[in-house]
Amino acid sequence: MIIITPKKLNRQSGLATGCPITSTIRHNPFEVIINTSKIKGAVLADHVRTIDWTARRVKHVDEAPTEIIQNVCHKLELLIKG
Repeated sequence: MIIITPKKLNRQSGLATGCPITSTIRHNPFEVIINTSKIKGAVLADHVRTIDWTARRVKHVDEAPTEIIQNVCHKLELLIKG
């Protein structure tokens, strides 16, 4: 999952909002391909979720490149603004 909410908010609330990552690439218009040394797949920008990261024992795996975060945010904006 790519977390899109600020760390400060995540720490204060115990929740984090983000988009899941799948290893199955379907070339959906709202997918963002990610290919780092540790993560390969597609971010599903149209599957936004809020999770209790403490209860789920979330572990930080890698930092997403800025370009990926910007692309995810752009696709989220398209969803919200239409």
